[in-house]
Amino acid sequence: MKTYRERKGEEMRAQKRSHYEENRTTILEQRHEYYIGNRDVILKQGSENREENSAQNHEYYLTNRDDILDERRRNYVENRQVIYDRVNNRRQSISERHFKSAVFGCPNFVYPKIHNLGPLNIECQHCEAVHFKDELKSMCCHNGKLSHLSVQNEPENFPIALKNLFIGTDSKCNNFREFIRQYNNANAFASMGAKIEDIPGNGPYCFKISGEVYHRTSENIQIDPTLQPNSVQKLIHQPSYAELYVYDADTSIEIRMREPANAKCLRDNMITINAVLNDVSPYASCFRKLREIYDKELSNTRITGSSMKKVSLIFTRNLHDDQRVYNAPRTSDDIAIIYVADRDGNIPAELDFAVQPSNSNTLKIINMLSKHLDPMIFPLFFPNGDFGWTTDLSHNMNHATKIRNKVTVLEFYSNKIAIRRNHFNPLFYGGKLFQQYLVYADARYEANRMTYIRNNQKTLRVESYKGLLDHVNSISRDDKARVGNIFILPSTFVGGPRFMSKLYQDNMAMVRKFGRPDLFITFTCNPKWEEIKSELKAFQSSSDRPDLVTRVFRLKLKEFLDDIVKRKILGEILAYVYVIEHQKRGLPHAHCLFTLSNEDKIKTADDVDNIISAELPDRNVQSELYNIIITQNIHGPCGRLNPKSICMVEGSCSKNFPKAFCNETDVSTDGYPIYRRRNNSNETHFTRNNIQVDNRFVVPYNSFLSLKYNAHINVELCSTVKAIKYINKYITKGYDCARIGVQVNASDNVEKVVDYDEIKQYLNCRYISSQEAAWHLQDFPIHGQSHNVVMLSVHLKDGQSIFFEENQAENALRRESVACTTLTAYFDLNVSDSTAHQYLYQDIPNHYIFKNKQWVKRSEVSHHGEKTIGRIISVSPRNVELYHLRLILLSVKGPDATSFENLKKFNGQTYSTYKDVARVRGLINDSNEWHNCMYEASSYMMPKCLRSLLVTIICHCNPANPLQLFEDFKENMIEDFIQQGNSVEKSLKFCINDIKIQIQQSGFDFNQFLPLPNFEDISDREDNLVNCTVDRNNLLWNDLNSDQLLAADTILKSLVGLNSQKCFYLDGPGGSGKTFLYRALIQKVDLIGKKILIVAWTGIAATLLPGGVTCHSAFSLPLDLSTVKSPRLTQVKKEFLKSIDLLIWDEAPMAPGTALEIVDLIFQDLMGVQMRFGGKVVVLGGDFRQVLPVIRKGSRCAIIASTIKKSSVWPFFQTFRLERNMRAITDPNFSKWLLDIGDGMIHSPEIPKTQYSVEVPISLISNDIVTDIFGNSFSYTDVEKFSRRAILCPRNEDVRLINERVLINLNNAVQMSFYAIDSIKNDDGVDDHDLQVNIPVEFLNTLNPSGLAPYKLNLKVGCIVMLLRNLSVNKGLCNGTRMIVRGFRQNVLQLEIITGTFSGTVHFIPRISLDTSNDPALPFNFVRHQFPVRLAYAMTINKSQGQTFDKVGLYLPEPCFSHGQFYTGCSRAMESNGLKIQVKDTTRQGKTNNEQTVTDNIVYREIFS
Repeated sequence: MKTYRERKGEEMRAQKRSHYEENRTTILEQRHEYYIGNRDVILKQGSENREENSAQNHEYYLTNRDDILDERRRNYVENRQVIYDRVNNRRQSISERHFKSAVFGCPNFVYPKIHNLGPLNIECQHCEAVHFKDELKSMCCHNGKLSHLSVQNEPENFPIALKNLFIGTDSKCNNFREFIRQYNNANAFASMGAKIEDIPGNGPYCFKISGEVYHRTSENIQIDPTLQPNSVQKLIHQPSYAELYVYDADTSIEIRMREPANAKCLRDNMITINAVLNDVSPYASCFRKLREIYDKELSNTRITGSSMKKVSLIFTRNLHDDQRVYNAPRTSDDIAIIYVADRDGNIPAELDFAVQPSNSNTLKIINMLSKHLDPMIFPLFFPNGDFGWTTDLSHNMNHATKIRNKVTVLEFYSNKIAIRRNHFNPLFYGGKLFQQYLVYADARYEANRMTYIRNNQKTLRVESYKGLLDHVNSISRDDKARVGNIFILPSTFVGGPRFMSKLYQDNMAMVRKFGRPDLFITFTCNPKWEEIKSELKAFQSSSDRPDLVTRVFRLKLKEFLDDIVKRKILGEILAYVYVIEHQKRGLPHAHCLFTLSNEDKIKTADDVDNIISAELPDRNVQSELYNIIITQNIHGPCGRLNPKSICMVEGSCSKNFPKAFCNETDVSTDGYPIYRRRNNSNETHFTRNNIQVDNRFVVPYNSFLSLKYNAHINVELCSTVKAIKYINKYITKGYDCARIGVQVNASDNVEKVVDYDEIKQYLNCRYISSQEAAWHLQDFPIHGQSHNVVMLSVHLKDGQSIFFEENQAENALRRESVACTTLTAYFDLNVSDSTAHQYLYQDIPNHYIFKNKQWVKRSEVSHHGEKTIGRIISVSPRNVELYHLRLILLSVKGPDATSFENLKKFNGQTYSTYKDVARVRGLINDSNEWHNCMYEASSYMMPKCLRSLLVTIICHCNPANPLQLFEDFKENMIEDFIQQGNSVEKSLKFCINDIKIQIQQSGFDFNQFLPLPNFEDISDREDNLVNCTVDRNNLLWNDLNSDQLLAADTILKSLVGLNSQKCFYLDGPGGSGKTFLYRALIQKVDLIGKKILIVAWTGIAATLLPGGVTCHSAFSLPLDLSTVKSPRLTQVKKEFLKSIDLLIWDEAPMAPGTALEIVDLIFQDLMGVQMRFGGKVVVLGGDFRQVLPVIRKGSRCAIIASTIKKSSVWPFFQTFRLERNMRAITDPNFSKWLLDIGDGMIHSPEIPKTQYSVEVPISLISNDIVTDIFGNSFSYTDVEKFSRRAILCPRNEDVRLINERVLINLNNAVQMSFYAIDSIKNDDGVDDHDLQVNIPVEFLNTLNPSGLAPYKLNLKVGCIVMLLRNLSVNKGLCNGTRMIVRGFRQNVLQLEIITGTFSGTVHFIPRISLDTSNDPALPFNFVRHQFPVRLAYAMTINKSQGQTFDKVGLYLPEPCFSHGQFYTGCSRAMESNGLKIQVKDTTRQGKTNNEQTVTDNIVYREIFS
């Protein structure tokens, strides 16, 4: 029961709620009126209350600091997972809301509002500097540490007359701002020396320098007491800089105005400036005093007749200045003193530099650390003589820390350029002079770092640079010189060559883990952003405020990255990297590489069009986007329309504009695709500079990003390994421009000295622009990446990096002998922690942290390891032992990696070098590999197979000494001939003859490989390319149906000269009897004594026909047909091709038309007649419903144009159609469905997802394709049954995943893993050591190009594999041949063919070096040494063409992407009950709202016409 007080309280609260609801409007109006009337009081009271609460909280925190921190730590430890889940859920919610919102066609796609940072009004509580909302608030005064430096430029401190020139708007002020650098230089006390770059073009002004920067002032000055304004023109020596201040105002002004550089300066302005500086500048006062004392001493000398005393103006260091008044010298005595002494008197040691009168004039370089530099070089900015940065400037005592309490160069100058509303800062009105000041400040910052590095070279003299020092010593010996100065620029120097190289290697580590980048985006600053324009004065442009431009761009870039990475507007981002660069005119831009997840990768031309556009938007529908694109993303115009454009080089655009019109996106090209640019210029074009601009000049963009950021954002697809080139170009650009060298200095009669100075070389090559300087001074990063890359050391035993000073090497060795590196700590970890045995050295940072010289296990709930990548430091192959140690560490783990000694052991044997260990482990090529392969095979292989293996090694493995191999194993290879009763000598001749025949059948010269001088050729058979055998007792001619018989009879008449038509095409779907017709023709032609050549475009199709060979083998066609029109044929091939009467070419629609044209020319040349195919009878066969020529990511137009139907010889072919389908007899409905699919005539589903959608019959649908085709598990005994089954996929990556899963289901079988040897070759076929340093071998191991075996090949006895090279078509060993693994050794595989006419034959296959020299997607010649096989439970649809299976599974995680793929995949099954299709749900396929399952069936109907 409630108490009376509780009941009464509830009643009162209910009455208040009721009263509020009845009088809500009146109450709110009264509250608003009260707030308006007392707003200032309320705000002040609220501020006071907050300050009081803050002070109380701060006091409480200081009193109970330890307890509070302990409580926070306990709370975090106890609730760490809960906190992480809460943060992760919040991020996930944001991601889902924005997921793919920049992908056109995605449900979340939106047209965003233009991004705005908001007002610049967040004030720092310490120094009153203002910031944007999302900006770091400590960048101005570093939380009060520099607040004492922020008050020197109060409005009353700056001279009014000079201030009016800065902010005025009349003609004098405009002239002052326009030529402010000339005014400043004319009145400066010192100069800034550097090479100023002249930037071509008509853009905004940008101050940019290159090379080393130095500052000079007058050391000895001439004082002419008789000089007057009217006698200036008679001067022999022209006074400059500080010299001018020893003369009166009129004389100095006259001298300044006569300087040619000041011709456009106004005298009135020069008078005003001179008057101000003479009035307030302590430096001007110093030089006037020098003149006064000099005149006084000169007068005394004349009166007394004594010698002239030495008068010096000494600028002191003032090492113990009062830091509170550091920037405000009160009198001239605060900066310099006049020192008068006898001629031999010494100048005080505590000086910065000295100036003294003299009869000669010389200039002195001022130390870059001098505090006098700022006021002497920039008197217009610091007329009161405010000091610049120096090494002894301390932090504010109220905010300083005990350890680091000195003001750094960056802190000082970032504080200088902070914006404070109530403080007049002349820098922001200085325009061109402000740009120079920023470059000067950045040069000082860099010089300070260089000084430290140059003065601490002893601590940098480490073993890591041993190779460099050896190189310098070698040069000194060659030039008979001694080693001089060696100055090294370490990798910690941001922007240096080693730093850039480190970034490159870090990014390569990310590519190794996550694969190639997908998107390459360049985001460029827009100087017309509203946030920039709102801060500019009427007379200013964005180029006058580099500080503001860089601040805004930095925040825009952060939002840009958040959109892509956190909000996932383009899909899930696995990894990213960006670098900041500055254009020639200074504007910053970011080059970004993004790697998408597998689910979100851009795979088709439609995917590209949904993200990237290269066309002008519709101005009527998207007017805002249209206006942005025509101002931001239009190149030029240039080319013939504007040959004077700045991008033109030797008559053509350096960016290859204008692009060609293209109706469809083509992603078949290398690196960048060809984007859709339709010729609709009448609808979207506009005029610029009297030139019509259309889609050809559009820079590719993303609509979402361009709309939101209103900037030049270039979005490019970059989905090949050539992305490495862009990483190299943009991240290592500094490394390229700062290439270092060794210099030999010598002169007559002087000893030669070898100098190596990386610092000097860097300074001579680097450039600094004002925008770049502003970026550096505000401590903005020049790069960023998604993952932390941990460098892992690699060194020989006792070879870790040792820091030592001269004469202290022995002590350093003793000290470091017990020190731990990441490598030695890894050894210790494997000894003490068995859980680490599962990780390789490079994977350790994902699970452990290197702390206190040991690896410490990461917390189980810590997710930092997910964002960490280990990278073993790169080593040049020239450093032999270290390089091979690194190779071993990339593959060895656990108990085998517990010490340096243990790494030298393998299979119970200890080796002396790491190179030997790498060789026996199969990590590098072994010269004894082929001997070992033959030795392993000879122990259980029949002599005939052993001879075939030798032929394979000779023809495809390039052994160093083939003749020695033959000699070593000839006894094993002649055993079968001896058992037949032949003598050893005759058996040897039979053996050699068999080897010769096999070598020649493979298209090679026997004598080139095995030059046997005493060999007697006893061959009794003709060396033909094919050996067609015919069963004369089983003729097929009488079993032909009417369609087949009509075609066969016409062809036969042409052969015997009864028909003038010579070219025929057999058109028939799968099951129409084409192969049966071929066999019947072969029998008939053999009976009438004619010769026949049977070819197919693919190796697997060739093996399905008797005597079939590939087109490439028969006609010596290169892989790249664009490189040759007339292949080189051997004499044997020429004679054979001339002798044939009939050419049968199966699966012809797969061949490009170019191949058909080349074969036509070959026969014309051989026969010497101008008839098609030299008058030979040619029969092509195939089905245009199936896959057409493979054009890598080619467009529809490109694929159609490449077919044989578009070739010049196609009109000469007569077509026969085989319309009676044998499959229709057993399953007519399935046969009709297949034909409708192939013809593109099947009805569209009720709810299609795309224009190509077709419904998949429910009887064919599978939910688990692997289980339906191969079951959950099977054993070695089931191999024969499952060899007639296959799963087909559109893409190689899906094939790989399916194969790995099926292999796991193969039980009770011996398993072995075979690792490849990867390398990069140069054009001469030799290892490219230089490129291998930049592209580490562990990255090469991740590459999985089509046509190459995987780096790690997992095999089991009984598994099904596919051959990846045409080794011997005559034996059925073709690219695509499916085989069963019957056994394996370390160097040889025993395989049995299960397809085609050679089914059941056993072959032995060695490792082969496969290269990618013909792969345009790779920017280098990549070579992989591995067994040339892949698992083949699954294969691509294209590989399956020409084959049939008892049971077929069609796995479609993504829809088929090219013509005929869906039809080809389905038609590999004989009946409907032998076909299953699994369709994954995506935006393009899967379940619809009415529960239908749909997928794409792409058919190019025009190919049938």
